[in-house]
Parts: sequence; C-alpha cells; structure tokens
Amino acid sequence: MNNELIIFPKEVAVSDYGELYALVVAQLAKDFHPACSMSMPPERLTVEWIFDETKRMLNDVIIKDNTALSYIIYRVDISEKTMRQAMMGLAGEAKMDALTRLIIKREAQKIWIRKNYAS
Repeated sequence: MNNELIIFPKEVAVSDYGELYALVVAQLAKDFHPACSMSMPPERLTVEWIFDETKRMLNDVIIKDNTALSYIIYRVDISEKTMRQAMMGLAGEAKMDALTRLIIKREAQKIWIRKNYAS
C-alpha cells in the first residue's frame, strides 16, 4: 500500500484500533456477502491487511460477477458522485486502489458513527 490509509479520527487511541478494525472487517464481510467471501483474518489486524483483503475481494467480484459490484457499492453506501470524484483522472491499479480506500473509509465511518452515537 503506497499511501498511508487513516480510516479513523486521530483522536482514537492506538489501543482502540484492534476492536475497531475487527468491526470494519465484520462490516466488510457482511456487505460483500454473498458475492465474495473474506479470507481468515490474521490474529492481529492491520489496516494494510484490511486494504489488501478488500482489494482482493473487489478483484474477485469484478472477475466473477461484475454486476455484483453495483450491489456492493449500494450496500456500502457510496454515492456515484463521491466515486467519480475519488477516481477522477485515475486508471488501472490506481483506480482500484482509490475505490478500495473509499470503501474502507466508508465502512469505518459507519462503525465510528454507530460506536459513538448509538443510544
């Protein structure tokens, strides 16, 4: 992963990341199901593993059933405008990396909102 991927606000203490990463992984698995299955996560989750696994799942979905990609984007809740802006001027691998980052950040945002604003 070339660029640093920060998915949670800087106020989150490093000790909190393990639990938050696990929640992101669970959300990704839920939103990619049934189009694609997630690999067994490592004992210690890292943002790099989440990035690589999300990118792998996206590639699998595109190869197996490109129409499922629209369904996943809908479930993750990313607008077409946001996707266009994130991928503007990009091609190939850079475009896939941008989409992967966008998906992970949106999933993390959903987790963060639920965790901090649930009643």
